[in-house]
Amino acid sequence: MRWCVLTATLKFTLVYVAFPSVETVSYKVVATICGSDSCSENQFMDELQLKQLIQDGCSVRMISEKIGKSYTAVRYQLAKFGLKTKFGKFCRTKDECRDCGDKLTAKNKYRSQNRKICKVCVNKLRVIQLKENKQKLVDYKGGKCESCGYDRCVAALDFHHLDPKEKEFTIGSNKGKSWEALKVEVDKCAMVCSNCHREIHEGLIVI
Repeated sequence: MRWCVLTATLKFTLVYVAFPSVETVSYKVVATICGSDSCSENQFMDELQLKQLIQDGCSVRMISEKIGKSYTAVRYQLAKFGLKTKFGKFCRTKDECRDCGDKLTAKNKYRSQNRKICKVCVNKLRVIQLKENKQKLVDYKGGKCESCGYDRCVAALDFHHLDPKEKEFTIGSNKGKSWEALKVEVDKCAMVCSNCHREIHEGLIVI
């Protein structure tokens, strides 16, 4: 493994030295050598598209959601093109939310929170995190109801603990739980749709 990494590094260095004026050479070589999606993710972002999104008032996180790239990849490309959103940390005062720009007060900011972000933006991020975790757990459990095969809506799928005595926490409120902890808990459950879940508790279905 070490030899592969060393060889890839040497190839990248040689190509970059040979073609210092070609900006895209380094990115293409890295993507070809390592074969990683993370390498190619930073490629081919349209500078004009990024400028338009910035003019539309989008933050880095909003841009990443719109174009389907990671937050880090968008920040990298913005730095590469010398672009900044109006929500950048250098464009905000200490009393403004880093995401939306609203003025931070004692009422709209959590006391235990050191980050410069308002309650509304914190809650939005938490909702996004909960949805992402739910999707990952649904995929992990097979993606459909174990009783009837329903798979149309992720929000309509529940996790039913087979033995209530083994339940440590409610999976729906998984804030602060690691992925490993969530997997351990969901392994104690059967994934069923909302209708089947109700019928299980009524004794009409046995899992």
